[in-house]
Formats: sequence, C-alpha cells, structure tokens
Amino acid sequence: MPVKNYVDHIAWALRGKDKHSLGAFVNEHTKWTRDEKRRLEIGFFRAGGNGAVEFLVPQEGEGTVSRFLEKRGPGFHHVCIAVPDVYEAFHTLSSAGVEVIGEPELGAEGRPVFFVHPRETGGILLEFIQAEED
Repeated sequence: MPVKNYVDHIAWALRGKDKHSLGAFVNEHTKWTRDEKRRLEIGFFRAGGNGAVEFLVPQEGEGTVSRFLEKRGPGFHHVCIAVPDVYEAFHTLSSAGVEVIGEPELGAEGRPVFFVHPRETGGILLEFIQAEED
C-alpha cells in the first residue's frame, strides 16, 4: 500500500521541561533527545497511530526556538506533514516559488525534513518530513 500524506506531529515550544504546566506528564511519558546542532532538547510524546506532540526546549537561550519564546512565549510552534517523498515535495514547492527555509536535512527522528516559512502559510511554520514506511 502506498504511503499517503498525514500529520506527523505538532510542536510545542517550552522554556523548560519542568516549567510547563504539563511538566510531570511531559517528563514521564516523553522520550527526550538532545540536538546539539540546533541547541535543543526534543521530546516526542506519541499518542498512538501516527500522531505525536513534539516538545522543543532550547538550551541556554540560543537559536530559533529561543527567539520564538522571547517573541511569543511558550506554545504552539509548528505543524509537521509527512509525505512519501520529502525531496520531491521540496523541489515542487521551491520550484513554484514557495519560500522554504534551507534544504532537506536529517531531523530529530533521523528522517529528512524541511520547513516552509510562515509568510507562506498565514503565519504558521510548516515542516515536511519523510513518511515512515508501513
């Protein structure tokens, strides 16, 4: 069966794992990793099926998530759509003049990702990720 597009996750920016009202729940039910390149702690809470919540906690006030938190405070950061071929999606969008941020690169889960600038989506940061095989 061919892979179809689906919502892979939504992301939530936090100032710290213990400083959020969901702190105890987040820490108990979330698998955490460190992304040294992006200076983030990243946690995934998978609720079953393909959907997940990704928690983004910046390290020591650096990077794009820190700037996001300074400007907007904790909360919704982006939505991620899984596609069968992330490179094809990137080429299609960038060729059409859509403002993408960078090129596809490996994300926190080891799958290639890229982002579409919020100016293109009514203010929402949109991430595309390579869909998992069945």
